Amino acid sequence: MSDLFWPGYKKIRIDPAYTGGLCWRRENKVRPGTPISTSRAIVSVAEENIGRLELIKKVRLQEFLRLNAHGLKPERREEIPAIFEERGDRKEDEARALMLVLDIDSIQQAGQLVELAAGNSYLGILVKARQPEVKVVTFERRERSIKAARGYAAAMGVDIDIQQSDIYKTEIPGGVWLAKHACGPLSDHIIETWRERPDSRLLVIMTCCHGFAVKSPRYGVEPKEWETLCRQSDWTSHPDANHRVIGQATMEKLDNLRVDFLRSGKGRIEAELLNANTLLDQYHIPHAPIIKGNIIVARKI
Repeated sequence: MSDLFWPGYKKIRIDPAYTGGLCWRRENKVRPGTPISTSRAIVSVAEENIGRLELIKKVRLQEFLRLNAHGLKPERREEIPAIFEERGDRKEDEARALMLVLDIDSIQQAGQLVELAAGNSYLGILVKARQPEVKVVTFERRERSIKAARGYAAAMGVDIDIQQSDIYKTEIPGGVWLAKHACGPLSDHIIETWRERPDSRLLVIMTCCHGFAVKSPRYGVEPKEWETLCRQSDWTSHPDANHRVIGQATMEKLDNLRVDFLRSGKGRIEAELLNANTLLDQYHIPHAPIIKGNIIVARKI
């Protein structure tokens, strides 16, 4: 076993049946430079709504048909508790990270938040609950997610415009663009479209599922190298720790290509790449051991 490891993580011994007896645990140490009082004030803006929506999701687990008026049923109900618990914790941490970087003033100035590849419209609902005066429109292709999103929005008591649409074929409206579920080449499509749109000045996107982009080389990278990078970036969930380190580094390399592309656009665009784990640590927020997604924040100035 190599001594390679991510800064801020430590090795711990656990059941050998899991990752060969090793896993990574985030050390939630207080980072210098951010007063605790300040970080708590920032987080509290969204914390109550995040907790409330998570509670609704747990109620949905127990009363599945009531919160899904269209009668959606999972294929294997016995798997629901474990899946919801694990994914719910991760999504809650992802939401905290994204809500920290979403600029309230920019959303208010734009008057509209547009969530793309919205899934269950989790983030759009949270933004609407935090800023009821802002119009929120979400786009999602899957019917199942659309129905679930409408159930969540109704339970939260917020009115958002939830649209079923293929983003590749949709004229995206202006406003602040937000995306967390844009897998593989869809992230690139959103980034490329946003760069040329003067009616959207802020983009916040958490990249994911780079492996889906293996056949869509971009940014001047040769196809074979691009395919290798995309495949290696999916190693962030590999059972071998060394592979996970390579996967994290490769994912950041791909995301930095996206950041460089944004910065090279016409006019002046500021773009930065943020690690969700580091961001939550900076504000002293305990979280799951590893949040895989990187966040790209781009602004036209």
